[in-house]
Amino acid sequence: MKPNPLKFCPTLICFLLGIIYCQTLLASDEILIAYAGKTNTEAHKGVELGIEEANTQGKFLGLSFRLVENPSPLQSRVLGGFKAIVSDGDIGILRRLSSEYPSLPLFNLSERSETIRRECYDNLLHVIASEEMLDDAIVRWRRMTPSSKQSAIGWHHGLKKYAAAQLNKRYQERFGEPMSEIAWAGWASIKIVSDTIVRLSPTADLLYAIKNDLNFDGQKGVGLSFRETGQLRQPVLIIDDDKVIGEIPVPGPDSKNKLDDLGTVDCYK
Repeated sequence: MKPNPLKFCPTLICFLLGIIYCQTLLASDEILIAYAGKTNTEAHKGVELGIEEANTQGKFLGLSFRLVENPSPLQSRVLGGFKAIVSDGDIGILRRLSSEYPSLPLFNLSERSETIRRECYDNLLHVIASEEMLDDAIVRWRRMTPSSKQSAIGWHHGLKKYAAAQLNKRYQERFGEPMSEIAWAGWASIKIVSDTIVRLSPTADLLYAIKNDLNFDGQKGVGLSFRETGQLRQPVLIIDDDKVIGEIPVPGPDSKNKLDDLGTVDCYK
């Protein structure tokens, strides 16, 4: 007796429906991140590296991360909305984006102004170290070494500790140039987003989680988090002759507790 092919149709239908369901589920887990700014920049290169590494991590979890550069409002509606925005814009651009997208985390990659930090926009997160943080770090360093003439910066391509050497190497190999502080800020912003989504879920309140439940490594040797001002707490590197010679706060058991000694910590709303 020949087998009845119709006998297997229900099983086949269920199998096909399962494939369609899985494809729909995976498609729904595409994480869209908007980039606002010029694209041939250190900031954009750092963001690119962050996206590439996020996708390497995410493919095992059915997550993909996609960067949409300078999207129009129509693109935002058609694509279904973004999870976050990264920008190397100036104060005016950051204020406008913060007002237009109040529920999205907005990462500042390059603006050092203390003014906008004191304004404390609820969704504006400053990954780049502020000018005042750098100034405070130099003051503290020169108290220890009064005759020094060093400079301060948030990241340097010569940093080797805390797996920083590996990150700097990946960037150098990818773009053929050293990783700058602004490039690090771009990479770190994407890393913060992707790590938080992987740890929680794509449907979690991302802005709340980043502001209130973050312990980001960032290859700086200590857990980093955001102040009320939106500034990322982070050690500052001391540079002499283009080499890293120290850190402020000085590394130690209580260095994390001293991260708020640098720069503005209060809001002036």
